[in-house]
Amino acid sequence: MAILFAFVGGCNEYPPMKQRLTQLTAALIVTIVTFGCSRNGESELRRIGKRFNFPTQSGFSSIQCHSWSYTVAMEGWQRTKITLLKAHLSPELRTELLTVFSNRTDVVEMPDSPVIDSTLTVEAPWWDPRLLKTYTYVGLDLGKRSNSRGRLEAFFGKEGDDVIYMIVYN
Repeated sequence: MAILFAFVGGCNEYPPMKQRLTQLTAALIVTIVTFGCSRNGESELRRIGKRFNFPTQSGFSSIQCHSWSYTVAMEGWQRTKITLLKAHLSPELRTELLTVFSNRTDVVEMPDSPVIDSTLTVEAPWWDPRLLKTYTYVGLDLGKRSNSRGRLEAFFGKEGDDVIYMIVYN
């Protein structure tokens, strides 16, 4: 677990002890907890599939997964979990997933590599959808369908490229 403290500027008009307490009180505290799910990639994929209502029973292979969570004082200490998942999938499953998703959201064909936050590849160097020259993008929010929050973004390689990259925000 890593804890980062970022202090707000000085309050020179206060005595040193009160100044220190003011800084601590005004601190933005971010707690980051990192954990892997590489040996439980299949169970994490099933959990995500159940949550976002897509099939996971067969057709996935070489599943890699990494998760971490963080809390931020400015967001009311609400915990956010991020899960990165990469898997290979059969052509039949690719078609089935795109059909399932297209019934619920827009499926967008993209001509260039995706633009992603490079801090994600720092957490999991193997998770790099920028390697896809062209891809199909799906973004799905749980929204009002569920009592919980969550967003799934999936980057499908073009037909013949059997890889899918997913990022899930909970």
